[in-house]
Amino acid sequence: MKKFNQRSFIALLVFGGILFYYVLSNYDLFPLVKKALSPVIGGFVIAYLMDPMVRFITEISKGKIRRGFSILISVFIIIGMLILMGSVLIPSLVNSITDIVGKITNLVDGGFDFTFLQNLLNRINSNLADQVITTIESSLQSILSTLGTLTTSILNGALIALGGASSGIYSFFMAFIVGLYMLGGKADLISRVKRLNYAIFEKDTADELLRITRKSDEIFSAFFVGKIIDSAIIGVLCFILMWIFKIPNAAAIGFFVGVTNIIPYFGPFIGAVPAVLITLASGTFVQVFIVIALIVALQQFDGLILGPKILGDKVGVGAFWIIVSVTAGGAIAGVVGMLIGVPVVVLFKTLIEEYVDNTLKEKKLNV
Repeated sequence: MKKFNQRSFIALLVFGGILFYYVLSNYDLFPLVKKALSPVIGGFVIAYLMDPMVRFITEISKGKIRRGFSILISVFIIIGMLILMGSVLIPSLVNSITDIVGKITNLVDGGFDFTFLQNLLNRINSNLADQVITTIESSLQSILSTLGTLTTSILNGALIALGGASSGIYSFFMAFIVGLYMLGGKADLISRVKRLNYAIFEKDTADELLRITRKSDEIFSAFFVGKIIDSAIIGVLCFILMWIFKIPNAAAIGFFVGVTNIIPYFGPFIGAVPAVLITLASGTFVQVFIVIALIVALQQFDGLILGPKILGDKVGVGAFWIIVSVTAGGAIAGVVGMLIGVPVVVLFKTLIEEYVDNTLKEKKLNV
């Protein structure tokens, strides 16, 4: 197969796979296939994310700990982290939600105190003061009533979601089991896929597919492992700063900031919303401004110092392409699309640049 046709075929294969995933995820055309593949796809994701930890444990032991024991240690570490986060975060989140609902209820029932503002306006014009205060009160009451209704709807939705959580827990458990089997049989699974690749395609095409797969693994693994480490550090730093400044529910704020930081570019803005709401519910307006200032400072530190140190040149795209990849990924595949949008763009950018460089060399052009 000629190089041009070979590359065209591979590109068509990749886009066909993306299209198949999109149709499978968003349309119930193949319910049986979707149900059968869900634990396999989930298991692959879990195995892929756990594999760097398993390899790290094996490497630091210099081979003394076998892969099977490394997998077992990784499972215990993950379970321990989940238990620790749950024991710290759940009480904090419950308190925050209770405070938010209580404050909204009190404000709706009790009204507002505008004595200072009214006295100030009375010095200018008493009629104007009455009109301004009436307008502000009616507007705030309307906003709070809407917010109260929205809060009730969210809580009802959360209860319904908790009621149906058993099926989600079962699906995750099945995916986790599949992922552990994939981790245990990684070498055999890779060997079989490689043999199938060379059995189906011509050698040149199979070689190119194998090269692209390795390049994809290099980019995705470096990006996600680096981003998880980066976000964990930011989450812990956020918790420490909130604790130092005596911000209430510091653990919950650090958790939200750390988790949302995984989403490139938009993550800090998304994480700031629950942080501000939690502080508004349990703290003061001064503490809200402190929280905003600390989050902005943290994100600047992450974007200018920590992120580049950890990720290096793995995200070799500018801010414009990051925004495009995150928004396009979110539109196509929701939160998952927002997470994988950047490494996908980096992969295609790398492959296109390689193609352009090779083509220019073949044409003996120095552009």
